[in-house]
Order: sequence, then C-alpha cells, then structure tokens
Amino acid sequence: MLGPPRPAARVGPPLDRCRDLRRQRRARMVADEDPDKTHVRPASQAENYPS
Repeated sequence: MLGPPRPAARVGPPLDRCRDLRRQRRARMVADEDPDKTHVRPASQAENYPS
C-alpha cells in the first residue's frame, strides 16, 4: 500500500531539474553534440520548468 501523498513543494524542484536535464540532453542530441556533457543546473535556474 502507498504511503501518504508527498507535499508538492518537496517533489517540485527535483522534478523540475530532471525535466531540465532531459531537455538539455535532447537538445544536444538534436544538435549532434555529446549529451553526456550536459550538467544539472541549480534548482533556481530549473525551477518551475514548463512541462
């Protein structure tokens, strides 16, 4: 059984950073660049990233 729902404030920033990293990697692949050179940006830059 699942536990109680987690507050969105705790889940939001890490999820935003994951989305940002995924988009950076995808953009590098499209541009024929090495996606492994992508770095996780600070939460303040990736915060509230549009999904």
